Amino acid sequence: MKIFILNPAYGKDFCKSARWFCRSRGRVQRHPDYLCEAIAVLEKEGHECRFIDGAAKNISRDQTAGLLKGFRPDMVVIQATTPSIYSDLEYARLAKETLGEECLTVMVGAHVSAEPDDTLKKCNELDIAARREYDYTLKDIASGKAFAAIEGISYRNYDKIAHNPDRAFIDDLDALPFPAWHHIDPYDYHDAGKLYPFITLMGGRGCCGRCSFCLFPQVMYGNLYRAKSPKRFVDEIEYDLALSPFLKEIMFEDDTLISNAQEHRIRAVCEEILKRGLKITWSANGRADLVDKEVFRLMKSSGCRMLCVGYEFGDQSLLNAVRKGTTVERMRQFTAGCRDAGISVNGCFMFGGPGETRETAARTIEFAKSLPIDTAQFSGVCAYPGTDFYKWCVENRCLVTNDWPKWVDKNLEQRTIISLPGLSDDEINKMIDRGLKEFYLRPGQMLKIARKIRSWADVKTKLYGLKSFSGYFLNRPGHVKKSGVGKWDDFWKRHGHGPFSCASWSKLRLIKVLDRYVKEGISVLDAGCGSGFFSAYFVSKGCEVFSLDNSQQSLKATRENTGLKCAAYLDRDLTDEKLSTGYRGKFNIIFTDGLFEHLSAAEQDKVLLNFIRMKKPDGKIVTFAPNIYTWWTLIRPFFMLGIREKPVTMRDLTAMHTRNGCRVIEAGGINVLPFRYSPESILGRYVGMLLFCVAVEKEIE
Repeated sequence: MKIFILNPAYGKDFCKSARWFCRSRGRVQRHPDYLCEAIAVLEKEGHECRFIDGAAKNISRDQTAGLLKGFRPDMVVIQATTPSIYSDLEYARLAKETLGEECLTVMVGAHVSAEPDDTLKKCNELDIAARREYDYTLKDIASGKAFAAIEGISYRNYDKIAHNPDRAFIDDLDALPFPAWHHIDPYDYHDAGKLYPFITLMGGRGCCGRCSFCLFPQVMYGNLYRAKSPKRFVDEIEYDLALSPFLKEIMFEDDTLISNAQEHRIRAVCEEILKRGLKITWSANGRADLVDKEVFRLMKSSGCRMLCVGYEFGDQSLLNAVRKGTTVERMRQFTAGCRDAGISVNGCFMFGGPGETRETAARTIEFAKSLPIDTAQFSGVCAYPGTDFYKWCVENRCLVTNDWPKWVDKNLEQRTIISLPGLSDDEINKMIDRGLKEFYLRPGQMLKIARKIRSWADVKTKLYGLKSFSGYFLNRPGHVKKSGVGKWDDFWKRHGHGPFSCASWSKLRLIKVLDRYVKEGISVLDAGCGSGFFSAYFVSKGCEVFSLDNSQQSLKATRENTGLKCAAYLDRDLTDEKLSTGYRGKFNIIFTDGLFEHLSAAEQDKVLLNFIRMKKPDGKIVTFAPNIYTWWTLIRPFFMLGIREKPVTMRDLTAMHTRNGCRVIEAGGINVLPFRYSPESILGRYVGMLLFCVAVEKEIE
């Protein structure tokens, strides 16, 4: 049989193979390990398979239709998730439309396992929902076995939905063939916490834990940990390395490989790795209850670099409420063991468990900050159908929606879908952002992350993570509640008297550039005056200063920070062609800092033409803007939440002036390093935090 296996896209960067179905903050894309293991089973049976990871490659519906036409399969298998379920069902319809009614459509995944009846009723074009562990279920379907005789499926039986008994879990995981990784490109999968490129390895299925919120053990693979033998485990490592020798890391994706209950197993795996002399780097998921320091040292010696650990909460009452099965103190001991062995830790924390309040949520943030861990992620507890936590939320009327697509927000990112008496859904979302900012925006934490960089793979991983993380904050719902003047009023209301109004090493260097042109008695326009810091500087130099902004909060801050000593405070739109009325040919210097990066090219041209009209014939336009090629581009969004901008290159900056009839007489960059002596004269225009140019009209020499 020809079988087409599809992990369909649901918007750019949406991940359907992880434990959380969403467009993650770190823009993670995880390998489809369970699917590839099932494909290997089908191929072992002699079936011809084609796998398309549309989620990883962002393949469109039309492109998928073309691939279906080209392959002409007899059966199409589709992976579905809760937020994407309606979109996933459209692909079942697409398969029938493209290939005809004789093509068999099958859907797999946690959502259809939890909601098979609802799923089948919503789509007449879907023939079968394969529930829970589906490797051998798909094998039976492909063999032509009668539907009524196949365990673990729900299917359309004329005008009714039939639900066959569950299939027993696979006891002998060693009998499964190695994953069909030849269907994927490891370079398509990113995770800021892993060395790039990496691959995942499932050394076992299920989990011995009883956490009420955890999806896969409850819905897919059971609350009993079934493991591949240590020999088979390490055989698979060798298989992965032979297939993809360029791999920098292997991630052991078992739910509880690293745990107190599996101490004997992790010892055996590490010893087998060492016995074979494998020089690998690996990471793994872990429960924070293992405390044997000898085991940590053994893990490190066998190549362990990092553990991804579900701490969940920093309050014991919340840990008990979700049946976590450990204590705050034991989690501290676990973390100390990792630190002493030199193993990095990515901590996972949540808000929204039963009984959560502002106080318990704040304790979780403080707990995270108190641990010697390297990275952290914060999320709202997600109530996926089929879990005990979902049932609790339904019974206690805590869900804020019953519409599956609303399990994510409009950007397809995680959102809180529960509201508790002690903590509303909006408060949970704010706690998530607060946790991220408080954890990462500590100088010591930034330095710790930087110190962990050991290779070019580390550099690429960290840059990808920072870019993705800052992008999350730039697009965060609720941060940009208004547009135009409104967002700037909000910004300057918060920051008019904060760091933006104070002297800093960056501002002092910027002033060194201005000192070359500013003289007592000249007329200066501070365009986009912000907090008024530079208006106050120009006043101190004895200039006639006009502060201009279309934000009332900005002008209010400028009046206060300049002591009302400016000649005028102008509330004007810089793009208005009438701006120059009454000020034509008036200014010796027109100064902007942090203006043009917020404007489109068309808006930039309008503003510059206004400046040319407003300056004196020999006047100068002095422009500063952030450089796109510096680390500051990654950090800046955290300091300017809610403000969209596009940093520039030196070519952008000079071209903007020259295309509007100006000639650049000086250009450069500042703030290469936060030291007194910084090599700006050599490197400034390439890596300076800010770029600047001084321009005059072309006919002025």
